[in-house]
Amino acid sequence: MFRRLLGLIWGLIWALSVQAQANFTIFTDTVSAFPNLAALQSFALAQHNGLWLLVSGRTDGLHHPLPFAAFKPDQANANLWVVDPKNWQVWSSDLSSLSTDIAEQLQSTNAQFVQRGNYLYLVGGYGYSTSAEKFVSYPYLTAIDVANIIPAIKDQTANLAPFFRQTPPDTLMAVCGGQMGIINNVFYLVGGHRFDGRYTHSKAGQGSVFFQTYTNAVRRFTIDDDGINLTITYDTPWTDELHLHRRDFNLVPQIFPDGSSGFTLFSGVFQPQKIGDQEHVNMPYLYPVDITANAYTPQPGFNQYLSQYHSAKIALFDSVANQMHTLFFGGMSQFEFNTDNELTQNDSVPFVKTISQITRAANGELTELNLPITMPGLLGTNAEFIPAPNIENALDQQGIIQIHKLTADTVLLGYIIGGITSPKRNPFLLFATEETAASAQVHRVYMHKMPYTGGVQPLPATTTNRANVMTLMALPNQLPKGSLQPVKVQTNLPEAGYISFVWQNELGQIVRIDKQGERPAGLHDFLLDAKNLASGKYVLSVTCKGKYWASGKIIIW
Repeated sequence: MFRRLLGLIWGLIWALSVQAQANFTIFTDTVSAFPNLAALQSFALAQHNGLWLLVSGRTDGLHHPLPFAAFKPDQANANLWVVDPKNWQVWSSDLSSLSTDIAEQLQSTNAQFVQRGNYLYLVGGYGYSTSAEKFVSYPYLTAIDVANIIPAIKDQTANLAPFFRQTPPDTLMAVCGGQMGIINNVFYLVGGHRFDGRYTHSKAGQGSVFFQTYTNAVRRFTIDDDGINLTITYDTPWTDELHLHRRDFNLVPQIFPDGSSGFTLFSGVFQPQKIGDQEHVNMPYLYPVDITANAYTPQPGFNQYLSQYHSAKIALFDSVANQMHTLFFGGMSQFEFNTDNELTQNDSVPFVKTISQITRAANGELTELNLPITMPGLLGTNAEFIPAPNIENALDQQGIIQIHKLTADTVLLGYIIGGITSPKRNPFLLFATEETAASAQVHRVYMHKMPYTGGVQPLPATTTNRANVMTLMALPNQLPKGSLQPVKVQTNLPEAGYISFVWQNELGQIVRIDKQGERPAGLHDFLLDAKNLASGKYVLSVTCKGKYWASGKIIIW
């Protein structure tokens, strides 16, 4: 059966094999029968009864470095789209029947979104506000009645206003580039930044004034929604100016080894520029952060090398082996393997074809795999994965695919839609972003359960995570306030690089940075001056050129 299936789709197929730590194979083919499908990237989506609702986002490709050409208003998505993936049908409606505030937010890019039941909740987003005559991060939460607006769009209903509700302006909702999830009916607005004004790349010249503030936070809140009224009730946010200073990342639902549910924040950009030297500017994060109902936990002992920006991804859980698998499709990355199977570094973080996997084992250990087959082009950035209706019974409340509930040998898992496609690896630095485009392609993603009985044989995946052995040693647990004695710490550097120590207080604020300059690889002793630090609990982190991190705790009393 598997041989026959591959034969039918071979002209369109690009396949990959997941062998290490996973008893399944993933392969994908490209749908070519979608007339009038919107080409979108950085959009929001929901689904109901097998149909998709696509809102917001942009219809062009990667934004231009210069302000006059970046985020042009006429290339914002100004329509609502309904897609039937079974019958290859598409319907759309414009935004003319909606209020100005709602219509403007629905044309934003990089808004945060999550679906709960029949409602899609859209937060923030960046775009041009015609009413304000400027570019803004929208300060709204909007609820969309997915179950009823889909048939209304199909029927070309003139007035769509009854299917939308919006909160009053709220500065805590003015976020773009973050992501949102739900744990136990509590909403988690993770990371992102507030960006107001016209974008420009810092190296691309002048002519633009903008204001950018990272949230540095996980904002937690509940939404009381009776179908008429929307009420947001905030809990205390988690703030961390170091570990949560991120945007444009992948937030993926997870089942942790102890059975608890949550999310992992994978990679993202950018590390605070003030931490290191000039080479540290615009460096992505490599290590992930785990998020559960009651805490967030950075994992600096593991580096994700092969994906740093928001891309299409799939979460799968193997309950038999108690393993959590996350697949990343294309996107942008600081690292990739060359033809000699060597891991190479490119700090411009270009578009890549890489398909990678991160597995969390039953003991909590994380492993990254470079899968043996690549994407068919430089695509996947700002794309989304939508589960297929046929696996609805295999999804948990967070959208994780439960492998043990997939009974067939070969299963359609879902679809990768939209995103940015590029003919060049780094069109941004070449001022060639006009050659990029939003993708109108749809890729079906299948799973075939191992072991193989014939057909294409699995290729060995390559383990990419080199041991991140950097540790912080000899750190005292306590130190008297005002002590003239320096804090002596020891750390081993996996490679040569610029060294910085970062002090954070209990509020997650960076209160001090001790820069130590370039050091060779190996074991080093450092003396840090702590006499001017106030009493309290601190986290002391050390980084080697932003690539390796280690942390420890110290109390000053």
